[in-house]
Amino acid sequence: MAPRSSKLHIPAPLVWVLAASMVLVGLFAASGALRSEEVAGDSGTSTASPPPVDLSTPERAAESFLDAWRKRDHRAAGAASTGAARELVNARRAADERLSPQDRSIKSQVWDAMAANRLRLQVRESRTLETGDITLEGTAEGTFLNQPYVREVEFTLHSDEERWLVQQFAFGRILSGAELAVDELAPPAAIE
Repeated sequence: MAPRSSKLHIPAPLVWVLAASMVLVGLFAASGALRSEEVAGDSGTSTASPPPVDLSTPERAAESFLDAWRKRDHRAAGAASTGAARELVNARRAADERLSPQDRSIKSQVWDAMAANRLRLQVRESRTLETGDITLEGTAEGTFLNQPYVREVEFTLHSDEERWLVQQFAFGRILSGAELAVDELAPPAAIE
């Protein structure tokens, strides 16, 4: 009498059922993970990559620059600027790079917390200059340290025929109650 094989034989239909079940479980888990990312994104706590720099219109370019400036994303702010504005971005980048690694780490955490939500640009007035450049005056609106934030802003933008770039910008008065007393690591002027 021949010895019996110790291998387990599973009928082919059962193998197909088990494989299909595993695929369905995987798809269900993946869709649940995607849904939880969408919910986190709705609450403003998503760690997804920042929105791309949009230079298609003066308003979108100014808002992209504003958001990058607030988040100290020097790469994005540089990509959205030219002239005097880009010089200020480069000066700010150089100042940040001169910080010790420990100071940079601490301040980076503070900057990230302050800039957790995107600022929106509300344009009050738009003027076309003789040079073809456009000046936008309005307010930057959002939250700053979990408080409503509204501040006057002005941008001058230049078109290179393919995109709009911030050439100059200035921050004006803070119009909201975001002039909060906070520690010296995060003064209200840090948004600049």
